[in-house]
Amino acid sequence: MKQGVLGLRTALIALLCLGLSGCGAIWDSIYPPVETRDQMVFHVAKDTPYANWQLKMGPLGNPTVYVQPEPLFKGSAIEMVEPMRDASGTYFVGVMVSPDAATRLAQATQSPPVLITLLWQGGLFKVLPVQEPITGGTFAIAVKDAASADILSRVLSDRSPL
Repeated sequence: MKQGVLGLRTALIALLCLGLSGCGAIWDSIYPPVETRDQMVFHVAKDTPYANWQLKMGPLGNPTVYVQPEPLFKGSAIEMVEPMRDASGTYFVGVMVSPDAATRLAQATQSPPVLITLLWQGGLFKVLPVQEPITGGTFAIAVKDAASADILSRVLSDRSPL
């Protein structure tokens, strides 16, 4: 009799676990998970007005740039991020993007100098001056110190909310 009760208990636990995993799928279909990194968008920019490009200003109105309406890629295209420091002591965040984003980035930077902007929730977060074509899908974002490199790498990799 004891053997039958344990078998029944195990079967009920297995059914409960199976049912709960199905509930997760139902929940995700009703409320799809949000990719928080898609609040970060990279655009080509100019420092002078151009066609229908949108004006974006940094804190206190500086810097001012005009961004292309269509983004180059969103944050979810980032495949790898690493805080780093070069030999001269400059801190930066190394970024590698998906092949599709790398192709768009290479096309956008084929005739430097070019400005690439990082917008966070529609606001200007960072302006990246590009002096050489970015052909391999990897680039660096300069920051002021180790803490900034760590924070930015966490945000770009979605390891921590901003």
